Amino acid sequence: MLQINWGQENMVEEDQEVTITRRGKSVARQSPVHGSKKPLDLTELAKFRASVPKLSRPSNKLIRQMRDEGY
Repeated sequence: MLQINWGQENMVEEDQEVTITRRGKSVARQSPVHGSKKPLDLTELAKFRASVPKLSRPSNKLIRQMRDEGY
């Protein structure tokens, strides 16, 4: 069983990498995820949603039919 100290979790949160070793050999690496942090443009999202055609029936009925057909 592997135990990680609280300090190691904080290191990853602070954009540092943690290497997990077993008997002196690296077995795993934990690193922070770096992604885009720009804010969501709600006007662009609204334009996109307006451009998507509406379904002819509710999505829950469509999904149920697809499940019943074996998809």
